[in-house]
Amino acid sequence: MNMVHFARLLLCFAMIILSLPCRSQDENVLQKTVRLDDSYSTIYQQLKKITKQTGVKFVYDSEFIDDNERVQTRSNVYSVEDAVRAIIAKNDLGIRMVGKHLLLFRQEHHLLHTKIKTITVKTEKGDSMKVIDISGRLIDHLTQQPIEYAAIGLKEAAIGTITNQNGEFRLTIPDSLNHKSIFFSHIGYLSKKMAISEMADRNTEVALEPKVFPLQEVIVRVVNPSRLLMQMQENIQRNYPQKPTYLTTFYREGVQKDNDIVNYTEAVFKIYKASYGSNSADLVKLLQMRQTSNTQVKDTVVTRMKAGINACILLDLIKNMPDFITPLSENIYRFTSADITEIDGRLVNVIQFEPREGAVPLVYSGQLFIDTESGALLRASFSIPPSYVKASSSMLVEKKSRSLIVTPREVKYMVSYRNWNGRYYISHIRGELNFRIRKRMRMFSGFDMKTLFEMATCKIDTVNVTRFTRNEILPTRTIFSQTHYNYDEAFWGEHNVIIPEENLTEALRKIQSRIEETEGR
Repeated sequence: MNMVHFARLLLCFAMIILSLPCRSQDENVLQKTVRLDDSYSTIYQQLKKITKQTGVKFVYDSEFIDDNERVQTRSNVYSVEDAVRAIIAKNDLGIRMVGKHLLLFRQEHHLLHTKIKTITVKTEKGDSMKVIDISGRLIDHLTQQPIEYAAIGLKEAAIGTITNQNGEFRLTIPDSLNHKSIFFSHIGYLSKKMAISEMADRNTEVALEPKVFPLQEVIVRVVNPSRLLMQMQENIQRNYPQKPTYLTTFYREGVQKDNDIVNYTEAVFKIYKASYGSNSADLVKLLQMRQTSNTQVKDTVVTRMKAGINACILLDLIKNMPDFITPLSENIYRFTSADITEIDGRLVNVIQFEPREGAVPLVYSGQLFIDTESGALLRASFSIPPSYVKASSSMLVEKKSRSLIVTPREVKYMVSYRNWNGRYYISHIRGELNFRIRKRMRMFSGFDMKTLFEMATCKIDTVNVTRFTRNEILPTRTIFSQTHYNYDEAFWGEHNVIIPEENLTEALRKIQSRIEETEGR
């Protein structure tokens, strides 16, 4: 019997007894401390160092974990669990003590259940309150594929969040609302309503049914795109807030160099959203912030991309209307009626737009989703076409070293709004900018850089809304990752966030042992 078959037998045996009450034993072993040094060697050699210090041996399937894969470790003292995860950077890695062995196995998502727990957190004013924390995954009922960027929340309290690219979500709501229901919605699907009490002990996967329209219904509702865009503008005062509003938002931004994280920042903002009928500027107040930097990646690039907080403010397309949603720009764009779909039980027209031949940068192509009855813009998904993206460098890069050539490769954005009490509020903004960077006179060298920024509205307040004081306002044009802050672990423990998707989680895990959340940075 070879070692692979032997490992598989042990794995099967171990999975049978996973339900045995061995939690305390797991915790004792996993919390033992070990020291790893600076080295670049195989996973087998790295795990052997832990065995020498603790006497604990490892069991795993070689098809899941490659013994011969070489990994980098940094000199530090770790718990056994943190050391194993630093060596094996897999976001689905499960660790369990079985007898005298540590079993390393692939943790299947479908074995998980919706997590509902009640905990105490700190409010913005420093008070304590009880909240319910719910996490899970949203999928397509027919294809079983994850539904990304779906809206999840309570309509009555204007509290919500967004699923990530893997359909995963986490929602935190006040304990006083435990008798309410959670709504799940996405364009093209039938919305779903579930009582919070019903979600306990259910499988983590919540499924939405795709909406299918009869052919006659689609034909009857074909519209003139220009007329629809004109209607959207005429109804702005009726559809969007005409008084200032407070939006509590979760924000994140990250920079990746090739496959390594250079910097990753998360924050919670309170935004003073000026009315859509005024020319007043939106104001941002920082509530909390945390950051991860990879000191091992030598970032010699002196660049500043047009992304981040200011971009999120400008991407409120109704407040800062771009030419591709104005019917007067038909000499620049070609608009076509592309489809009809549904969101929250309402029909939505899909308008396709693309630049006409000879249009000059900066131009976009994409889709607009407009409510057939109210004329409100519900979502816009757009990007710079491949034939234009290279020429847009000067418009996307605010600052760079003279020795560098920065070439955009892909630039795409998504903006969505949601209805609350008859008005539409900004719900989710996401931008991804991908560049190729090389030094001048070096044709065959260089690296890829990706900038991601994302903001989701977690709460809407319309009562007692006043402008922030000068000292409270956060400058939005500065490099946000360089902002000084005090890290508050209690605040971040159970706040509404967007769960990082798998590829981002994997990149972050590579530098898990080097995460620093420093007070007074």
